[in-house]
Amino acid sequence: MSEKPDINKINDLLINKSIIFPSNKIKKIIQQSDEEIGKQTSITPAVVSHAMMLFMAKLVVESCETLLEDNQGNKLDLNILEKSIKKDDEFDFLIDE
Repeated sequence: MSEKPDINKINDLLINKSIIFPSNKIKKIIQQSDEEIGKQTSITPAVVSHAMMLFMAKLVVESCETLLEDNQGNKLDLNILEKSIKKDDEFDFLIDE
């Protein structure tokens, strides 16, 4: 059985691969979500981008754990992601009912 995935290793991988989200897109999404929000500080998009990377890392770790528990090979697919999302209450906002 493979070792349990580590969220810190996945987060480091995302950072090392320079996966970042464009700050102008983040600012636009924030402003569209609430009309009363004006300009943001320059750090806001960086913090949101980092939070999104942590979220993705957690979802990948949970999906890897589900994959290992179910002995379904070594490939993540949409079925494993869906199963992981339904299994963890933290991701319940992603469930489309």
